[in-house]
Amino acid sequence: MEMVLEDIKCMPGVSCVFCFDTSAGIVARIAAPEFSDEKLTSVGRMLAKIFSGGKQVFADLQSVQLSVDQWNIFIIWVTGTHYLTIIHEQSLNPNLLNMTLAQAVKDLTTALAAPSASPTAGATAATPEKPSLGSDKIRQILLTGPFPRVLAAMETSLAKVMGPMASMIFKDTLEKWTESIDEPNRKTLEMLAKMLSSEIGDSEKIEAFEKLIAPIFGAR
Repeated sequence: MEMVLEDIKCMPGVSCVFCFDTSAGIVARIAAPEFSDEKLTSVGRMLAKIFSGGKQVFADLQSVQLSVDQWNIFIIWVTGTHYLTIIHEQSLNPNLLNMTLAQAVKDLTTALAAPSASPTAGATAATPEKPSLGSDKIRQILLTGPFPRVLAAMETSLAKVMGPMASMIFKDTLEKWTESIDEPNRKTLEMLAKMLSSEIGDSEKIEAFEKLIAPIFGAR
């Protein structure tokens, strides 16, 4: 995977290239020192949200390009929840970039599908993990009784209206929720549902999400 990123980074005008997973964060990166993992993770999350929003309007959307000051930021969907992002100068030849990316996406797709595929040195591990949930007490409560089923149903419902971005949004919202409550119960679960609805940002999709999760709360 690193070789694929290196081929892109060698193009004149490219300052940073990284592969981002909406569930696991940065999978691989090649960038100048000023592009810290923290900054790239923030950029990756923002771009993935923009891409997801565009995908809801244009079903066949494959990439998004933004211009910020003297930089262009290019994000392209690779496979599953993985995206490739390139930060480059505006002087970069777009035809050369598109030609290079066409092969890069194929190579990355193959690398990510390989059983032995693993993050490069210094990258964030892609091993699924439990969300970082507030206090130990809350964590234990959420792992017992009806809570695992309820949370899984919420995440599945969110994925039906938001697509690949749902996993990352659910994890982030769950962390914020657990930090703001004393204990999980029906009332606080309804609060989590409202927080998730606010992340959707589309009235029709919010309505669809609320209908999907209504059985959780016994709504009719």
